[in-house]
Amino acid sequence: EATLWNDITQGVIYAPGYTIMGGTSNVMRNIIGERLLGLPREPR
Repeated sequence: EATLWNDITQGVIYAPGYTIMGGTSNVMRNIIGERLLGLPREPR
């Protein structure tokens, strides 16, 4: 039971960081696509 509670607590604490990490990978993909592959910019 303690292990499950620790996993849940850790998930709640780190949840905002997971969204930031996800956004970061999308930004990096855009940069690689635009600068290295010469793809057009994403529409705004």
